[in-house]
Amino acid sequence: MPIMETSTEIKFFKCLVYFYVILLSLSGGLQIFFGATFAWNHLSYSVVLGNNFWIPSTILLCLGPITYLLCWLGWNAVSRKNRNFLKIFTALLVILVCIQFALSAWSLALREKLPGAAKHPMDMSYEDFVLSHVSEHTHIWHKMQYELKCCGVYEMSDYFRTASKHIGVPWSCCTVPTEPEHGACKDFYQRGCMHVLSDTIRERLFYVSIVLICAAIIQSMGLFCIIQLTILLHDHEKKENDPTELPSTSRTSRERRERRNKELLPLAQSSKVPDSQKY
Repeated sequence: MPIMETSTEIKFFKCLVYFYVILLSLSGGLQIFFGATFAWNHLSYSVVLGNNFWIPSTILLCLGPITYLLCWLGWNAVSRKNRNFLKIFTALLVILVCIQFALSAWSLALREKLPGAAKHPMDMSYEDFVLSHVSEHTHIWHKMQYELKCCGVYEMSDYFRTASKHIGVPWSCCTVPTEPEHGACKDFYQRGCMHVLSDTIRERLFYVSIVLICAAIIQSMGLFCIIQLTILLHDHEKKENDPTELPSTSRTSRERRERRNKELLPLAQSSKVPDSQKY
């Protein structure tokens, strides 16, 4: 393949890789946004759950800055036409994509453990809530029952079966909690917080899995372009430095020809026959 044609193809794939790096940066921004959102929402009830369901969201958040570092590496590798940087960029991208697919599968596996995995920590938190006037679980339970529109662990009647210092059902279980007294309530939430919270976390874990899969697919789309650009750069350097190439296409051959011409020029000038001696 001629050098001119190879250079044109290199420029074309450089533009594709530049576009891919921009797309990669957008995926990193989405990872940070969704990871921070899911992690923040989950940490609101982390005291009640006391489990590792927050880890996929946190890892998703951390993958965002890592993706931006890869963008910086890829941009510099393309601008400098550095094949070693391109190889490192490709290897790290493959590792990142594999991690995201594995994390997505783990997030889906965690969904299947609910609500069983949350039963014991939630029972312990509820017991601390109903047996103490004020504790770290008091505010969390009132907030959870009010926001998620639930009451008790399994149902509203949990408050009547529990020997506690509370009298009746707390105000946060009221459908219209205008006042923190039982007498102001006309109706209560009937569904237990165990089921509502489990469904909420299962939904978030599913969204985390979807975001991870989408990010992995987007980030794997440019691997072909990066590999092809690396191969083209290698072939281009090989052709430029190959002494067996034609003089018009080999830099080494051109240098040798110019040096040989300089050496032969004095001999050619000295061997000229005067015009008077031609006849």
